[in-house]
Amino acid sequence: MFSSEVLVRGGRSRRDAPRSLTAFDTSLRAAATRSPCRIIDISTSGARLRLYQDLAPNTSIQLALPAQGLVDAHI
Repeated sequence: MFSSEVLVRGGRSRRDAPRSLTAFDTSLRAAATRSPCRIIDISTSGARLRLYQDLAPNTSIQLALPAQGLVDAHI
C-alpha cells in the first residue's frame, strides 16, 4: 500500500488550506486505469490518499469525490 498527496488542479501549493481528517474509500483514474483508493485527509486544495498502486510524482489523475464527481488533480 502506498501513500500519496494530491493537489487539485489550479491549487497553489500543498497544505494551502487546513486539512480535515477522514477515512473513506473511493476510486481514482490515472490514464485509462481505474483504481480503488482511500482518502485519509482532505482540504479545498488537496488530499492525502492511500493507494494500491505506485504512482509517480506529477501523475495526472481524476479523483472521485462524493457530491463532486470526478475532480482533476495530480500526485
